[in-house]
Amino acid sequence: MRRFLCLLSASLLATGFLNAQTPAPADAPPVETPAERFNALIREAQVLQQRKRFLDSLTKLDEAEKIDPARAEIYNIRGAVYLSSQLRDFNKAREQFNKALEFEPEALPARFNLAEADFVQGHYAEGEKAFASLLEKFPKLPASVRHMVMFKQIVCQLKQDKLDAAGKLMKDNFTFMDDTPAYYFCKAVTALQQKDEKTGNQWLRKAQLIFKKDETNAYLDTLMESHYLTSLAVAKPTDEDREK
Repeated sequence: MRRFLCLLSASLLATGFLNAQTPAPADAPPVETPAERFNALIREAQVLQQRKRFLDSLTKLDEAEKIDPARAEIYNIRGAVYLSSQLRDFNKAREQFNKALEFEPEALPARFNLAEADFVQGHYAEGEKAFASLLEKFPKLPASVRHMVMFKQIVCQLKQDKLDAAGKLMKDNFTFMDDTPAYYFCKAVTALQQKDEKTGNQWLRKAQLIFKKDETNAYLDTLMESHYLTSLAVAKPTDEDREK
């Protein structure tokens, strides 16, 4: 029996060798490498996450983890899925972000995601410190990212009634000439903090008339997460706004 198994193995090896020497048909699809498959799975997981197909996204991430379990992006995306409004499993989200941090201890994504977890849970004092730490540790962030982090820090301050600190941060860093909508959203959230919904919503609509949807979405999400907005309907520009 043992000899039969050895012969069978030798036969398979020989067949494999012969096949390797036979040219593949010209129309045969290229063989996908593990790295290519991994990258494809990550892209698919991100698209599924954006489409709120969270369970499908988790399945793709599980497949990617089997290929290369030492990649931080797996755990960052998985943590973001757990942090989503549909799942809201904060413990699992933090577990995934901390795992991502093990593989990329000096990278921004996991650190930002952990700060975001504090923010979403309403831990505004911790969130303020975490966002401030990010700005200190990564002083050369692109303006679009830096302004978003700073805006979240300001929202955390307003949630703690630190009006002077938030006002100074706004004044020192944002103007209406910026290439991001941070200035307009700071004006909006300050008004909303002071219960002036009319003025706040006017600033929100103005921001959306000036900037593209992709540029305002994250800011609107921040206001939704922090409960300054309960509906995006009030923030949509009206025909009257467009005529001004």
